Amino acid sequence: MYVVVEFLDADPAQRASLRQALVKFAHQCLAGHGGCLTFDVAQDELDGSAFLLYRRFEDKAAYLASLEHADTHAHRAEVDRWIKTRRTLTYESLSEAGVA
Repeated sequence: MYVVVEFLDADPAQRASLRQALVKFAHQCLAGHGGCLTFDVAQDELDGSAFLLYRRFEDKAAYLASLEHADTHAHRAEVDRWIKTRRTLTYESLSEAGVA
């Protein structure tokens, strides 16, 4: 498994729009990006402008293919102007559901 975690800080005036777009994109990825197993979107309850994205892919190749998908390009074209900062971390999963 390949895990991708992203931390986003939104323009406060655009956080509702970003929230909606992120949830929509998560559904698109799960339905149409082969190899995307999990896509969770979370919003910080204290700072509503901070978002966490957690995605699991079958492997790194599935993640890289997802980056090239037309949905991803359209999504980024829409939301990048609303995001002040983005930090992306990638991991190779060593265990699943608590099993090492």
